[in-house]
Amino acid sequence: MNTHKKNLIFISKLKKIHLKKLVKFRNNKVIWKLTGRSGVKRKVKISDEKECFKKINKKKNRLNLVIYLNEKYVGNIYFTHITKVTAQFHIFIGENSLWNKGIGTKSTLLSINFIKVNYNLKKIYLKVKINNTSAIKVYKKCGFKIKKKIEDDNYYMVKNLT
Repeated sequence: MNTHKKNLIFISKLKKIHLKKLVKFRNNKVIWKLTGRSGVKRKVKISDEKECFKKINKKKNRLNLVIYLNEKYVGNIYFTHITKVTAQFHIFIGENSLWNKGIGTKSTLLSINFIKVNYNLKKIYLKVKINNTSAIKVYKKCGFKIKKKIEDDNYYMVKNLT
């Protein structure tokens, strides 16, 4: 019998029950500096998040997911601008103490497989800050390739799914 405790990662759909913790993640300045949302000038409140949730949940070209490590909600994945063949990918691990532990890589691979199986897309793409070297390393490990530099401080990366 294997007594080694496994860290199980799974994804599920973003629901209202996640919003309180998502507000905490959104108010983490380090996350938003690395992901490009550093322009946010005020703290996000639960009312802001509920309003945003209502809007994004109606969009047919968007998939909003949460990342669980065992039973704990630790981050988010979004597929936006979904078409018949492509989607834009976004991910963050909201718990800083869990960074550099392989969770981002495993969650990225899991979600790529999910979108490939369920949406039959041909490619996914993303935008990443050039100085976010940890994220770039994860994306490369997961098969993304840097295509070009955009907006002075971002890379445009692509992963073919075919």
